[in-house]
Amino acid sequence: MKLSFEEFWNKLVEHDIWYDQMKMRFCRKNLKQVANDCYLFLLASEQRWLAQDYQDFRRCYQNFLSKAPDEIVRPQLQQVETEPKKKSDPPLTGEARLAWLKKWEQKVKESKMTSCVVKLTHKQIADEGDWLPKKPEPYPATNEFEVKKRLLHQLYLLNNYEPRTGDKLPTWQEEEEWRTDHEFELEELWQEKKVLMLNSQKI
Repeated sequence: MKLSFEEFWNKLVEHDIWYDQMKMRFCRKNLKQVANDCYLFLLASEQRWLAQDYQDFRRCYQNFLSKAPDEIVRPQLQQVETEPKKKSDPPLTGEARLAWLKKWEQKVKESKMTSCVVKLTHKQIADEGDWLPKKPEPYPATNEFEVKKRLLHQLYLLNNYEPRTGDKLPTWQEEEEWRTDHEFELEELWQEKKVLMLNSQKI
């Protein structure tokens, strides 16, 4: 089925509620560029493309967005407004200079010196603290299965529910179905998480 990218894009985003959520959630992504990558991927999947199932296409597009890097925002150079230099007064000389120095010396004499911070005695240090509390007993370690289960459940909630209202997203799925559809991506995320956890334990 021949369909240009613009036609594909218009059909993809005609679901207003879903597209509004995508714009908010992936505000740092180049939505149209990622959609073009998704379009090329679907063209290469002949049977999937011929089905023209836009609910499936939106899920595919959402997966592409979650993996796409954030768009680089280049800083805009601001033009610095340079103020015209003011003409400085000529240096004082003779009697005028002596009068200014006397005035400055008088102000220095009248100013009060602030007292420095009083040094604490050894007894005060001992009373106030300066000691490290005893380390608590180590908590029971959570096994790998429970950690993975908790992580996958958090990812499911993040991808299927609106975080502010708790409402189901237009692309909502049952948890088991969602895990099956994203099994490969979830396994990759879990392996990366394991590496980070192991590295943190070595520090």
